[in-house]
Order: sequence, then structure tokens, then C-alpha cells
Amino acid sequence: MSTLEGLVWFSLVLFMLHEFEEIIMLKAWAVRHSEKIRQLWPKGKPFGLHFFDDVGYDSAPITETASVGIGMQFVLIALLTLFSVLFDYYLIWFAFMVLTPVTSLFLHLRVTFQFKAYSPGIITAVLTAAATIWLLIKVYSMTAYGVWEIVIAAVAVNVVFGFFAMKYMHKSATALSTRLRNYADRNKE
Repeated sequence: MSTLEGLVWFSLVLFMLHEFEEIIMLKAWAVRHSEKIRQLWPKGKPFGLHFFDDVGYDSAPITETASVGIGMQFVLIALLTLFSVLFDYYLIWFAFMVLTPVTSLFLHLRVTFQFKAYSPGIITAVLTAAATIWLLIKVYSMTAYGVWEIVIAAVAVNVVFGFFAMKYMHKSATALSTRLRNYADRNKE
């Protein structure tokens, strides 16, 4: 892969590889380890599982909710990538991506160490972090951005995206998956 545009679009592949592990494994992991999860994290459970404490993990729409949340993230990252390519301006994309491997690794390693065993996403977090760092090095070598320019942009972009994700994404993903489940249950034939 030798073009800047190709490298930037490849980041979406890395994102989805990681997210597929979470989508596939999250509910099975939560159901299998529900008691340990409740003991380790009585309030702030990882992966938004606290939203499902009332109904129990067996019957909760964990996979649907994770898929909706990941879909929202994918749309944001895809739009960011698209606008970067269309306008030939990659600083905001780079600023967002530069903290992605660090954030992903930190969050997944923290849960894995607290849990003292496998947690959904840890395998691909490690693999995609290495690939993302390689990707960022390649993109950096193809652009003229300075280190301070990237650092300032990274802080600004990730504060905005982080606020949006924490404030709206988790709650709206849960609300949307609940609405979808209600839609599916309504007037079953």
C-alpha cells in the first residue's frame, strides 16, 4: 500500500477487525462471567454492561447494542476519512487516529488485567494497535505535519470525539437497540 488515500482507508479495515471481536464475543463473555463481572465492577461495568443489570445478560440485547454503537463509531470514522480524502487534508484524521491505538490498548488492557483473563477485544486491540502505529508512521512520512501540530490537533479532536462518545453514543446505542427490540416484538405473527 503506497498511496496516502489507501493507507487512510485501510484504517477502517483495522477498526472493523477489532470491533468484530467485540461484537462476536461480548455477550458470550458477559453471560459466561456475569457473576465475576458483577463482583469486580458493581457499578461501572466495562463495555456498557451496566445498562443491562436489570434484565440480566442472558436476555439483554448486548450484541445488538454493541453493534449499534460500533455502527455509529464506524459512520463517524468513515465520514472523517471521506472528508480527509475529498479535501486532501489529513490532519484531523491523523489527530483522531494517533490516540486510537493508545486508547484501545489502555482500555482493553485495564479490563483484562482487572479481570485476570481474556476480555472481548484484547487480542485484536494488540494486533490492530501495532498495525495502526505502522500505518501512522507511513502516513506521517507522507505528510508535512509537525509534531506539535499533531499533538494540539490530537488533544482537540479527541476531546470533542471523546465527549460525544461518552455523552451520547453509549446511551443512544442502548436506546436505539431497545427501540429495535420493541419494534421486533410488536405484533409478532
